[in-house]
Amino acid sequence: MARTDCWSHVERVLLTHEQVLDYELPAPDLTAEVKRAAASWHIPLTRSALRRRAAVRG
Repeated sequence: MARTDCWSHVERVLLTHEQVLDYELPAPDLTAEVKRAAASWHIPLTRSALRRRAAVRG
């Protein structure tokens, strides 16, 4: 199979919650996202902080 350049340009977009539901897209791994953000800001994480963050992002 020949390789194509269809992914040579990738653009990030922001979707609304309704669009995510309409297209039946998978939910992001919020725990990994929170860990990355906390690491970049040197924020200590606790289980309760992760739960609160996940509940807010819902």
